[in-house]
Amino acid sequence: MSKFQSFLQSRRLWIGFVGFLLLVFVASFAWRTWLGTTRIALVNFQPLTSGHIAKANDNVLISLEDVDAENIENIGKYDLVLINAMGLKITEAQRAEVKKLAEKGLPVMALSVTNPANDICSLDTATAARIVAYMDNGGRENYRNLLRYVRKHIDKKILLAPEAEAPREHPSSLLYHLDPKNPDAEELGFNSVHEYEAFLQKNGLFKKDAPRIIVTGIMGQPFELVAELERQNFVVYHVDDAQEFIAGAHIDSVSPSAMINMAHGRLGDDVVAYLLRQNIPFFAPINVQSERDKWENSKQGLSGGYLSQTVGMPELDGALLPYAVFAHERDKEGLLQVHAMPDRVKDFATTIRHYVALKSKKNADKRIAVVYYKGPGQSALVAQGMEVVPSLYNFLVRLRREGYNVSGLPASAAELGRLIQARGGLLGTYDVGKMQDFLRKGKPEMVTRSQFESWVKESLPAEDYKAVEKAYGAFPGKYLSTEDGRLGIPRLRFGNVVIMPQPAAAMGNDEFKIAHGVDAVPPHLYLASYLWAQHGFKADALIHFGTHGSLEFTPRKQVALSTHDWADRLVGTMPHFYLYSIANVGEAIIAKRRSYGAIQSYLTAPFMESNLRSTYRDLDKAIQHYNALLWAAASTQQAAGKSAKAPTLNARQQEELKKASLAVKALTIQMGIHRSLGLDSVRIRPYSEADIERIEHFAEELSNEKINGRPYVLGEVYTPAHIESSVYAMATDPIAYSQLAIDKLQHRVPADFERRAALFTQKYLVPARQLVGRLLHQEGMVSDELVCQVARITPQQLNEAREVYAALTQPHGGMMAAMMAKGGQKGGMPAMKGKMPAGHPGGMPAAKGGASAMKGQMPAGHPGAMKGHPGQKMGAAAKTVADSSVKSADKGKTPASAAHPHGAMAQNQGASGHPHGASGMSHGQMPPAMAAAMAQQAKGGKPAAMGHPTTAKGQPNVTKGGGSRSEKMAKMRAAMAAMMKQPEYSKEQKAMAYAVAEVERTLRNVQNYRYALLQSPEKELNTLMRSLSGGYTAPSGDPIANPNSLPTGRNLYSINAESTPTESAWEKGKQLARNTIEEYRRRHHDSIPRKVSYTFWSSEFIETEGATLAQAFYMLGVEPLRDAFGRVNDLRLIPSKELGRPRIDVVVQTSGQLRDLAASRLFLLQKAVEMAAEAKDDKFENQVASGVVESERLLIEKGISPKEARAWAARRIFGGVNGNYGTGIQEVAMASDKWTDRKQIAEAYLNNMGAFYGDQKQWEDHQSKAFEAALTRTDVVIQPRQNNTWGALSLDHVFEFMGGMNLTVRQVTGKEPDAYLADYRNHNHMRMQEVKEAIGVESRTSMFNPTYLKEQMKGGEGAAAGLEEMVQNTFGWEVMKPEAIDNEMWDEIFDTYVKDKNNLGMREYFERVSPAALQGISAIMLESARKGMWKASPDKVKALAKLHTELVAKYDAAGTEFVNDNQKLQQFIASKVSSAEAQAYKDRIDAARNDKSGKGTVLKAEDAAPTSQLTSKGIASGVIVVVAIVALAAGAIVLVRRRRNKQ
Repeated sequence: MSKFQSFLQSRRLWIGFVGFLLLVFVASFAWRTWLGTTRIALVNFQPLTSGHIAKANDNVLISLEDVDAENIENIGKYDLVLINAMGLKITEAQRAEVKKLAEKGLPVMALSVTNPANDICSLDTATAARIVAYMDNGGRENYRNLLRYVRKHIDKKILLAPEAEAPREHPSSLLYHLDPKNPDAEELGFNSVHEYEAFLQKNGLFKKDAPRIIVTGIMGQPFELVAELERQNFVVYHVDDAQEFIAGAHIDSVSPSAMINMAHGRLGDDVVAYLLRQNIPFFAPINVQSERDKWENSKQGLSGGYLSQTVGMPELDGALLPYAVFAHERDKEGLLQVHAMPDRVKDFATTIRHYVALKSKKNADKRIAVVYYKGPGQSALVAQGMEVVPSLYNFLVRLRREGYNVSGLPASAAELGRLIQARGGLLGTYDVGKMQDFLRKGKPEMVTRSQFESWVKESLPAEDYKAVEKAYGAFPGKYLSTEDGRLGIPRLRFGNVVIMPQPAAAMGNDEFKIAHGVDAVPPHLYLASYLWAQHGFKADALIHFGTHGSLEFTPRKQVALSTHDWADRLVGTMPHFYLYSIANVGEAIIAKRRSYGAIQSYLTAPFMESNLRSTYRDLDKAIQHYNALLWAAASTQQAAGKSAKAPTLNARQQEELKKASLAVKALTIQMGIHRSLGLDSVRIRPYSEADIERIEHFAEELSNEKINGRPYVLGEVYTPAHIESSVYAMATDPIAYSQLAIDKLQHRVPADFERRAALFTQKYLVPARQLVGRLLHQEGMVSDELVCQVARITPQQLNEAREVYAALTQPHGGMMAAMMAKGGQKGGMPAMKGKMPAGHPGGMPAAKGGASAMKGQMPAGHPGAMKGHPGQKMGAAAKTVADSSVKSADKGKTPASAAHPHGAMAQNQGASGHPHGASGMSHGQMPPAMAAAMAQQAKGGKPAAMGHPTTAKGQPNVTKGGGSRSEKMAKMRAAMAAMMKQPEYSKEQKAMAYAVAEVERTLRNVQNYRYALLQSPEKELNTLMRSLSGGYTAPSGDPIANPNSLPTGRNLYSINAESTPTESAWEKGKQLARNTIEEYRRRHHDSIPRKVSYTFWSSEFIETEGATLAQAFYMLGVEPLRDAFGRVNDLRLIPSKELGRPRIDVVVQTSGQLRDLAASRLFLLQKAVEMAAEAKDDKFENQVASGVVESERLLIEKGISPKEARAWAARRIFGGVNGNYGTGIQEVAMASDKWTDRKQIAEAYLNNMGAFYGDQKQWEDHQSKAFEAALTRTDVVIQPRQNNTWGALSLDHVFEFMGGMNLTVRQVTGKEPDAYLADYRNHNHMRMQEVKEAIGVESRTSMFNPTYLKEQMKGGEGAAAGLEEMVQNTFGWEVMKPEAIDNEMWDEIFDTYVKDKNNLGMREYFERVSPAALQGISAIMLESARKGMWKASPDKVKALAKLHTELVAKYDAAGTEFVNDNQKLQQFIASKVSSAEAQAYKDRIDAARNDKSGKGTVLKAEDAAPTSQLTSKGIASGVIVVVAIVALAAGAIVLVRRRRNKQ
């Protein structure tokens, strides 16, 4: 071949190659441009919505892909990006990237915009409107045409790109059901019950006598749930819109036995009223919002907005059983779809069947298992605020009256109590001898291995039970077991009712690790007790009797429990009811969510007055004389035209004032008040004006303090005196402090008027109390004239205040829920377009004035029960519901409740019993503006956008009259826009509105409080009977934030955590933070704290709506921002100039209860810390930034790598390791023979509380060194106190959290921090109080107060246990903060309880009701003396030892930790009595601790199963040796203490 030919051939090849490349390029271009796959990104869409769209996709060249919001910036590869912007949380950087891509031509459209900043749309007006129309109307046909439209007109493809039909508008149907013959097709719609039932009959699904059940809601896959319910013999009605179904009377022909809502938000007061009227239970299963394996491996289960909307909001409707039923699965295209988990939906349906069966089963045949909490040995049965034994007896008697088989019930409560002590108790592992005796004589339920293994196989995953065997050995273990391999379950059986103690939830031999510090598994006895109730006894219902036990605090997932969570398995499918104190809403919610308990609230102990004013009369006179001299000088100076502040005194005046001050000082020292206030006792040096002001406040607080009466007995009405004193406690302060607020706003009194506490009492508190007294004894409604008279305002001012208040309290938190319930896509959001380009549909304006115009929920403590406005005549509509709905069940009403026209405070509760009534819906209900707009439209239900067809056969429904989906959306957009137009009010207008509303609410409710307290005991028992008959329990909120939650006997609910801190809480939190800084400056020469430690508790969080959270934000110099729904999802860094001080670092320890309720708030606070640390414009030293630098340095010093140290240095949110709920330090402190140095306790605290909870990804990471580094530079420790039922001495968790933090800070920093209680008890007068002062007040008003002691002595063993607990907590404070407890306080305890200086007959009382309590008190005091904490005289020690040994000889050893398990103390006691007394004492202890028969096979202390070690390596080896020999008390330490938990 010639060169030319070769050239030509080569050229041809090149041309061919180039041509081929060109062809490929052209083909590729053509494919991409006209022929290829259309890729559509669905960003932040619910799988329910994206799943429906996917099912409509019949085009192989259209690809749908889910994109998480956190990956939103990676959307450049798609042909269209649809963003569900409702609740969208993205960073500024992500938002900027999306906008940049949109500006470059990427088709982007945001739907359901709630934050104007996320309103991104690059489509033209017509295209955007077309997409909105498709999405608004929904259904497979519209979704299919949407995809066709996108491919042809947005992606411009020509292959497989048919023309899309126009959006079809149609109303939705009344009911839906899958076609059994074509289950993959879109569900069929029906427009009448008759039509639906005909369909069921045709397909063999209608059973005439079967129970009927309503299924509604949008967050689950209904048809898999429906199918399972039908398999379990229910006739199921899948209802589109429950509100319409009820309002249109369609439900009347159904007469359902229960209702299920796959919830996203509330159904509302009308539905609640129906449920109450018809007495049917209401259930809300959970969509876990993730794939099953991810959910099961999650430590949280569910959090944030989904937790709020699918768990929290339905609780306001009275929902039960937040059971995880639905999860996500990926289809063959990789899209997430929602499906029911087969095993979970089966168990859920079975549980519903068991609830419904309670309606038809005869009471005589029902089996009821009742679980109570009891300490070891002779300890009392305990429940917060309740005297348990007589309460339990009253309940059993009521069961007998209702026809239950309670045969063999003792003749009296006292006899029942003796029987429980003999056969229904538990023993400490140290009391080996007692255990063998119990197995022989106590008649326990004996469980064999074969029985137990069959129950385990049926209820527990195999791998979970293997963990039990690994920890405790094979069944039956060594505790309460026999030689032949059986396990003894303590219990008492009366016919078909069993009562049983809750066993210890964990066992081990190391209190420094077992108590809250390890991921403990329950022992055999714990499992056997609950499994026997399920499978052996076959209980029809389970009741936990009183606040609280340990089941809800067992480890693992926090909500949306899985099959691997102990509570989920141990409750099983039994209906579960839980009696819970109304004063502990926070933990009641945990019990509801983590043990499926249907909460039944009960009253607290009544409130009383301290009666101490006469005790301090001389001091009061001396103070008033001093003040009179000051005021006289000020008046003289003012008359001379000079300032009255800091008057200049002449020599005579100075001398008179000095004498007056010294007189005050002498009395102060004489009464020991100087010790509580930290004042000097040099008698020749006068106190300053500021000192005397503090003394005055202290004395007034003592005189005005509210104290608790004897514990409440279920079913027994307060005495008339207790009712009146409780009403005074509820009503006096709100009136007085609101009057003061109004007077300040009207400039009638100085801004600092309350500085003079006695003058405030005289001018405001005393008249307010007198007014309450008059109202208590007068009938009739409170007039507007009286409101004006009391508030000292004109009628015009009253109306103005009402108008402002109504606007301020219009809630936004329920807007999303309302849209979901009324018009949302199935599992998603409506296609409400935000602020589009001109001409686009929709148009949601930004809130006027920015974040400040976006109002949140009603502030705690302010009236919301007043429908419409505070002064409107209340009650008519609601009264009908509340009165008539309970007539069939409320047998035996008290005369007051039966006859009084106000009924059950119905006029203040709305139909549902909610504190905010029908229109003041503060917790997520539909806002009034939106409700009004939607009332204009036909009540259509679930839209076609959820995937529903037009009708069963595709024909329009001309009879339902629901209106089209698009019409509904247009009206909803208009309603939302109208709601956003909020008027602006000044700070003074807001303050006036709140104060006037508080006065009005309180005045109008004085009589209601009285009637509610009268009715509550009977209603509590009635509610229990209703529940045991498969009935409904009305919902109720917190009584402190809103006293209208009375009467009790209701199902407690929480608040929407996403809306916290509320605006009111933010203002109060700022003021408290300022107060903290001012107090610190006063005590520390005008310096500012560098770092403040806060404790977060759940009940405080609920009752104050986030006030402690607000304090932490403000210390950091960060402000919460609210979105259009009132949610706090973002923060603003307050500029340094505006803040006017240094940013102060914070560190937070959270209780497990708060962590579970409000994880999103912890994430937000950690973000605030990081923002503050990175602030660049500060004019002052940034203590947050300095703290981060210091933490990083210390971590590196402790051997942490620089990279890891940098990551941990800014972390500030810590809590219990392994998801535990407490610190475990109570047990450590009380095991005082096992430690010699408080350093050991601090090291254990660092370990047990060293888990990080400030970030979703690092959730529960454990690093005790990081916690230690975070505590450096801490100057102040703050603990919340939110109600009057407990204080620093009466609740062990205060010394546990606050004291434990104080001790650990002192260990870390080398100095004693200031310690303050954030006192929220009076919502109108929140303040900071030094802990030693608070202890001084509580000890004087309760522990040493004859009035209090006399009242408690009218109670039983529960009251005696409360007195013992205060002494034990005094010991706890002595361990944690010795400076808080004086030697004189121990002397006073001795004089009061041993010497009986008040001649009350203390010993006789204790011996009569609970010798064990006095044994405990004497043992605690002797231990404080043994360890040198109390410098007791030899005579006092000898007297105590003699008392203790006499009690042991007479009543046997109590079996408690101090009495039976502290061998060093036992030796100490024996050394202080005669040899004969010592020998008798030792013999008693030895008999309890050791088995003399030689046949014992029960657990010995040294044989206790060890637990996995989590103690940090930083704890000294000497501590390891010490803790290795610790034996558990109380039959092992429970995961959660028996004592009253207020977290």
